[in-house]
Amino acid sequence: MWFRCLRLSVLVLLVGACVPAEVPHQPVSPVSTVVPTILVTAPVSPSASESVAVSGDPSPSPSDADLAAAEALVKEYFRLKGEVRKDPNFDIGLLEAVVAGPVLEQEVPILKGYQEKNYRQVGDFTSTLRGSSKLDADTVQVLVCTDTNGSDIIDSSTGNSILDPDRSRTRMHNLTVKRYDGAWNVFIYADEAVETCAG
Repeated sequence: MWFRCLRLSVLVLLVGACVPAEVPHQPVSPVSTVVPTILVTAPVSPSASESVAVSGDPSPSPSDADLAAAEALVKEYFRLKGEVRKDPNFDIGLLEAVVAGPVLEQEVPILKGYQEKNYRQVGDFTSTLRGSSKLDADTVQVLVCTDTNGSDIIDSSTGNSILDPDRSRTRMHNLTVKRYDGAWNVFIYADEAVETCAG
């Protein structure tokens, strides 16, 4: 009996010798507590990855592309109108190609009359884009301010101005640009006198 107790005591001593008396304490790094917090509060999901990819895409949205196309057309419209008024031999068909509706029916005949009567623009006017907005899938509203202080329209035969000397030299134009068969056209505009195009 005492022999069994002796063997058991020896076995306990041997096993005890293999177990360290004290397990060293490993301090927890502060980073290990911060990282899980970040991962938990801001998980990266497949949908989040997709949205990042889309927002980083440099291609403009269809709406932005429509606004840009309408704005570019309005700039071209004012350029062509200036060319028509400067040169009685300028092809007014180029202007007719970018307008429709009331602008085609009302403004173009006036400009044709200028050419026929040999009225000519001298100097240049400026047109400044003031913003644009999408009204529907095929309609954009564009605001443009024109300053005609540097220009006049004269009768080439006399050299005299045909315009009212008391006219407003700066006007705000509200243009409606519509898309027909995939092409944008200046459709109609209203304008009003303003004090300045600055600002």
